[in-house]
Amino acid sequence: MSAIALRRATMEDAALLWKWANDPEVRGNAFQSTEILWESHCEWLQRRLSSNGCRIWILLVDGLPAGQVRYGRSGDSADIDISVAADQRGKGIGTELLRRSTEAAFKELCVRSLIGWVKAENAASRKSFERAGFRLAETTERNGCRCVRYELACTL
Repeated sequence: MSAIALRRATMEDAALLWKWANDPEVRGNAFQSTEILWESHCEWLQRRLSSNGCRIWILLVDGLPAGQVRYGRSGDSADIDISVAADQRGKGIGTELLRRSTEAAFKELCVRSLIGWVKAENAASRKSFERAGFRLAETTERNGCRCVRYELACTL
């Protein structure tokens, strides 16, 4: 049995998060698929980490980083961004990230719902949201892509 833990991201995670964000599969599933430059990533991360409306957590498996989840508040909801390390894909890490972080996201961001936007063809992310208890709210277009919106309402 693996030891699984969730911790808050810090600026010390900048290189790791940048590497994960620029992974070709992650870029292909993102709504903005262009490569992320190091300097702009560091500036962006510093803003996110110091924002009251954002939380970023990293899932550790046996002490090693396996994936990240980010929640960004917008009104009374928070949008979700999630990515899993290439060597950890197919192991349920996305589902674990969501299951272990949603309660803290609701409490710390004071939101009523959590929203996940996923490209329709991204079967792995869709499974992660469904297995973590999110409901399929709609299928629509976003940034020129066919996508689905998952939602989880606060029950706290």
